[in-house]
Amino acid sequence: MARDIRRREEGEGLGGVKEAAKWRNLWNLNISGATKHFLWRACTNSLPTNALLLKKKVGKDDMCPICKSESETILHALWQCTAVNDVWACKGSGVQKWSVMVVDFMDLWDRLCMKMNSGLLEEVAMILKGIWNRRNKYVFENVFSSPAQVYEGAIHSLDGFRNALKCKKANSSGGCPVSVIKQWKKPEDGWLKANFDAAIDEQNGIVGLWIIIRNNKREVMAAYSEPQRMKTKAVVVEAIALRRTIEVCKEMGFNKVIFEGDALVIINTVKENVMCWTWYGQVVEDVKSSLKELLHWKILFVRRDGNMIAHRLAKFALNIGKLTCWIEECPVFISSLIAFDMACND
Repeated sequence: MARDIRRREEGEGLGGVKEAAKWRNLWNLNISGATKHFLWRACTNSLPTNALLLKKKVGKDDMCPICKSESETILHALWQCTAVNDVWACKGSGVQKWSVMVVDFMDLWDRLCMKMNSGLLEEVAMILKGIWNRRNKYVFENVFSSPAQVYEGAIHSLDGFRNALKCKKANSSGGCPVSVIKQWKKPEDGWLKANFDAAIDEQNGIVGLWIIIRNNKREVMAAYSEPQRMKTKAVVVEAIALRRTIEVCKEMGFNKVIFEGDALVIINTVKENVMCWTWYGQVVEDVKSSLKELLHWKILFVRRDGNMIAHRLAKFALNIGKLTCWIEECPVFISSLIAFDMACND
């Protein structure tokens, strides 16, 4: 029995070909290597939960650091904790109504594999990884993401990874397809590119602003997310997003910046040399005044294809709940989208 458990924890098959096939299915999923390794550690009971650490005589107790009411096993941390149930209950999750009555995580994974196709299984894998990342961020940084943030971040990361794979295959066969050629383009040497976008939740009266600033090496110099409570038209929200982008660049000392977005009306209006007399003219004039304070700048319109990261994450900003800024680091939940842009551009 002990030998069987040891073989299972090492990822070795217990049932010959059938058991070995389970591991092959895991390694053949179209997800990142890091996520596959995370799943392997979860299945082999080697994630450093409090229960495992206490068993190895590390730590003071085995209680879950989030719910603080049950032992933190791997199954509890990823599936049974009340906080985790909220993530799986998010709209769109393929396991909303599933029972949590399983023996251990390996048992859970076996059942998931039997009931789900590979596409849904890949989504579940990314959500599991997102849940574990949230747990670690709470333990080490005292930051706790909402269920919607975990779920949507996982789906965005998976979409980016899948797109990167498609682009890689297209490149290997002679070039990216036409739709990919419209992707984000790096700025000239010495310049930065600031992509911006906004999303509106009309029902709750919230807008989400998102800014991502990158250099000509495609490195993320800054990322910015801000939800605001307001009820107004889309054209005003887009102007506010551009104005905030300019302000962020000034605050960070960036002087040679290309501002790029898919807000055609606002961008064309800002580029005109005449006073804007439309009903949203005051915001446009504020944008023009802010631009005058920069030494070197350009403002460009790009189709949605080339502004996809800012577009997707403006919607994500609606759920963040507070202003968040990353300096010279890439937010974890957009790393796959950044990899997609890097894979598809010179």
